[in-house]
Amino acid sequence: MQILKKWNLEIKLFLGLIFVGVVIRYLFGNKSVLWDFWSVVDTSSAVAMALLAFLAYKDILKGDDEIAIYFVVNGKRKDTKLSLLRKDCTRGEILGVLGIIQANTENRFKLEKATSLKILDEVQAVQRADKNIFEIYLSQEEFKYFDIEEDKDGVIEGKKI
Repeated sequence: MQILKKWNLEIKLFLGLIFVGVVIRYLFGNKSVLWDFWSVVDTSSAVAMALLAFLAYKDILKGDDEIAIYFVVNGKRKDTKLSLLRKDCTRGEILGVLGIIQANTENRFKLEKATSLKILDEVQAVQRADKNIFEIYLSQEEFKYFDIEEDKDGVIEGKKI
């Protein structure tokens, strides 16, 4: 029902155009210039709607992209070996993932305000599909809260993926 309220103008316009087409057809017949013009409008609008449907489908598929989560500590990217679907990439999900990988499960990890604000920026960039990875910038002190092994495979220095 919410969609009908949101698209109220579009539905009225669509029904109005159908009505105009029917009136032109029955008042002027198949051989009129108006009917020929209306046929062109009909065909071009069908092609445009098919294109818009394809673009909407493409956006829906983007939501199923897998987004890898990395920590960036002192300029080095550390792989958490975790990922989320783009459509599930929200502030709450990210904080939930951080809660899963924290070293001490009795106390909650502590992040600086600047780190939390950067997480919001990253969430928005991933949701807009500006980025295909999620980077959480941490200080060395903040990194100690998490249980991430430091191995050579998990560290990528200065590389953008």
